[in-house]
Amino acid sequence: MRYRPIRPLLFLALFALSLCSPSAFAQQPEAIITIADTTVYAGGRDNYLDIRISNFADSIAGVRVWIRSERPDLVRFDFSGQAFERSGTLLENWEYVEAIDTLQNGVTWMLVAVADFYPDGQRTPGFAPQSGGTLIRVPLVTPPNPDTTDALVSQITHEQVVELSTPRGLLVGVVTDTIIDTLFWRCTEWDLDSCLTWEEVDTTISPYDTMVVDTSLDGYIDSTVVVGTNGSVTLIPTRLCDINLDAGRDLSDVICLVNYLFFAQNHAGDCLYTGYCDATGDGETDLADLIMLVNHLFLGGEFPDAP
Repeated sequence: MRYRPIRPLLFLALFALSLCSPSAFAQQPEAIITIADTTVYAGGRDNYLDIRISNFADSIAGVRVWIRSERPDLVRFDFSGQAFERSGTLLENWEYVEAIDTLQNGVTWMLVAVADFYPDGQRTPGFAPQSGGTLIRVPLVTPPNPDTTDALVSQITHEQVVELSTPRGLLVGVVTDTIIDTLFWRCTEWDLDSCLTWEEVDTTISPYDTMVVDTSLDGYIDSTVVVGTNGSVTLIPTRLCDINLDAGRDLSDVICLVNYLFFAQNHAGDCLYTGYCDATGDGETDLADLIMLVNHLFLGGEFPDAP
């Protein structure tokens, strides 16, 4: 018997295929939603957590995201004022954007957003495929003096799979499985050759008179197609009334506090931390705190965390 030689090109193709792992044929992500790793000053104001998105194939016109703080003693989501910061984000001009504190405790947060929500209004498109854009900015609240010996880090995780919708209302990354369910029934009441009453039975226990094959479709979002990446918030410890964050308290901090209290200059120049100078412990930063700080620096007065 004669064997026909394998042609060189065919051999090379077969060899290349043999080197490919199954992962090479795996489904590539269509969207990645990233919770940014963030570092903030403990107790600071205007701290935000960025959530970013890369959508590679489809335009996005609907979003639902759940996130959770794993260390609520360190980091909570702030719903006391404006629920989130939209300026300069991909959702800036969307018609319906709502943040929901699902547990009413600032620990788990859900964003629901629709680009073109009002059918009679001006058409508002979603955003086209892009990479790394800021979806939304979530305001944070952190304690000024964390009472913990553990690391000052809270993991921020996706509570559920992210839901993304195209302008046509189609969910991105949906996979549909066919579920076949076989049911067995026995007639418990006959009228001649017609059954009046049926009951479902377990064939391992009772005989049956008929069998029904039920086919249904079950849809779910493939988490390898719509990928959620977790992040973290790290706190930097601070000293009370160290307003310019230079690791000390001196005249520059007094000047910052005066500008903040009397000239409404918040976070101006090096004055980064005016919100954390409640020296009297009454819950407010006011004239009494300024007086206490001046007495401590120039007259040797007591101060809450003075060395």
